[in-house]
Amino acid sequence: MAGFTYTFDTSTPPGSALANTLDTVIQNDKLSIDERLKLEHYSLEDGASDKDSVTAQGRHIPGNVSAVFVGTTAQINALTGMKKGALAWDTDLEKLKIFDGTNWTNISVGGIPREAQSLPFRAYRNSAQSIPDNTTREIYLTSESYDPQSKFNVSNYRYTPGVEGYYMLQGCVSLTGIGSGGSSYATILKNGAVYSHGTEYQNASTATQRAVVSDLVYLGASDWVQLAVHQDTGASKDTIAGETKTFFSGYLAVRV
Repeated sequence: MAGFTYTFDTSTPPGSALANTLDTVIQNDKLSIDERLKLEHYSLEDGASDKDSVTAQGRHIPGNVSAVFVGTTAQINALTGMKKGALAWDTDLEKLKIFDGTNWTNISVGGIPREAQSLPFRAYRNSAQSIPDNTTREIYLTSESYDPQSKFNVSNYRYTPGVEGYYMLQGCVSLTGIGSGGSSYATILKNGAVYSHGTEYQNASTATQRAVVSDLVYLGASDWVQLAVHQDTGASKDTIAGETKTFFSGYLAVRV
């Protein structure tokens, strides 16, 4: 709670007191009331106490919890004279902030910031890609089904969430005409190295193969992952294009 300059005079003037004594008591009490009213209103334009301004927002009820200020990043940063523990909702970043006495810092919601609650993505290959024989090759995923936080890069085919945690990832690569005895398996690459292999498929005919892989992968803030496939048929084979044929998806399962 903020300290107040003025305090209420709760004494009762004696009956013999002069009228101006009672007037002084009333004036002091009025100053106390005005001081508290000023704490209830803050302008988001300049951050000053402002009980009359049409731009004033936010209320503080002495003895209770402060309401959250609502404004842009610039408006919140302009607030002055704030007490430690003041709250604000940043409409630009869609983040809840708390004033630590010097700066505004973000507050985690439910232990996970809103923009990092799941970080989902799904990318796919929209045209055929040739995979050399007996080679592990990353899949050039050039289109996206969804990626609300723009964490998948269609230029280098990498998912770089930037948030430390455990990620559930899954991928599927469809290959044409593997041939009798040919095999394939999908792979998750972490920072360019093989992290996990899916089940290896072997054909007894020339049918299409759909290689799949799924794993829970730990990623540091700067780590990245890709989808790859390995095929061993004696010749190059093409992936089957399409959102349902060759794709890679994932989300943040547990934040560290």
